[in-house]
Amino acid sequence: MSTNTKIQWADHTFNAWWGCTEVHAGCANCYAKAWDRRWGGDHWGKTSSRRMILGEWGKPAQWNEAARIAGKPATVFASSMCDVFEDFTGPVVDQQGKPVVARGCFSPLIESLLTDTREWTIPALRRRLFDIIRETPNLRWLLLTKRPENIRAMVPATWLEPGQWPAHVWTGTSPVNQETADACIPHLLRVPGKHFLSVEPMVGPIDLSAFFGGEYVALPGDRVEKSYNFGIDWIIVGGESGTGKTIRPHDINWARSIRDQCAAAGVPFFFKQAGAKPLGNQYDPFHGESIGKVAMRYRAKKGDDPAEWPEDLRVQDLPDWTLPACKAVGT
Repeated sequence: MSTNTKIQWADHTFNAWWGCTEVHAGCANCYAKAWDRRWGGDHWGKTSSRRMILGEWGKPAQWNEAARIAGKPATVFASSMCDVFEDFTGPVVDQQGKPVVARGCFSPLIESLLTDTREWTIPALRRRLFDIIRETPNLRWLLLTKRPENIRAMVPATWLEPGQWPAHVWTGTSPVNQETADACIPHLLRVPGKHFLSVEPMVGPIDLSAFFGGEYVALPGDRVEKSYNFGIDWIIVGGESGTGKTIRPHDINWARSIRDQCAAAGVPFFFKQAGAKPLGNQYDPFHGESIGKVAMRYRAKKGDDPAEWPEDLRVQDLPDWTLPACKAVGT
């Protein structure tokens, strides 16, 4: 379905800025960090700067208009090169490494009226992103974070009021094993609206049965009595990509388990890739019983060609992206 991104489950990718800091096991072989360094950047870590790409900020308005004309919402993944909900207060620079002043994200008319020469900060850019989200009702925004505990404090306060969460905004997090699932998902479920999981890179089995529905379980010190929408609405699964000894194997039976959990809960399941080091069952040729694990050999380096997967894993379900209405600009 992708038209402006290589990510199979989105139409567009919007990178508000580049840079991040590793926070859990899923970050060990971060492709975004490697990509940044490939382009000569150094925007990872608490003491590094974050890179703002000015040319990105006008794209959502164009995508929104195209979706309005088509009468069909487009999905936008934000962001592949950063974490929108990172608590970062350091410098923001342009592609030349120079500080970015608080201009450059608006129309020429507005720019001509601005006298603000303060430098951009990540909190200011995040507020501008939320403004853009409000201005693009024909886009389905997918906000994925490894820091779901920060979402409620960082979104506009009005979004948390009863019935005010934007219907076109989904929030998600990226558990990679049971430990990160148990730590992250309860925070995600305190956020209004629809929720999704990107279980990538999956490096261990995960039991999600506690998160598909039921009573809201309060966190220590949590004053919220119940979740706005307790449950997961979509799950994406993928093995780790990349090369080298540090790339971790992905047992495709872990993906099968989540597929089965999704089927039982009526939740769409999307298998993205088997990863660079997929493992499968090794069978006794005489009795047909599994006797261990064996490395699976795929031509696709990421294991992302469905034609090479076992047939039962060729599942790439999408949720219902229907919005309440594709609104015309200005309405």
